[in-house]
Amino acid sequence: MDIITGELAGAIASFFAILIYLPQLIKTVRTRRTRDISFLFLIFIVLCNIAWAFNGVLTNSPSRLFSAIVIILMTIPMMIIKIKNLEQDKISEESIL
Repeated sequence: MDIITGELAGAIASFFAILIYLPQLIKTVRTRRTRDISFLFLIFIVLCNIAWAFNGVLTNSPSRLFSAIVIILMTIPMMIIKIKNLEQDKISEESIL
């Protein structure tokens, strides 16, 4: 596979990787509800995409670098909302018990 074909395949994969996160980001921002989203999951998304961004730099893959940065930027608002909701979620869990 030549570099152009590989980068095109990477761009298509990057598009879908970004698309995966979009519905959850929209729902989280609209509803401000994060109770069912694991904070550890969000941390792993960021760490994974930092690694992919680093890999994109090392392999000179703009599509991999771009998608990793976009996914990190899409995850940060969910993390901020989750942090703001941590105390509220804890109160809600205690009231159920």
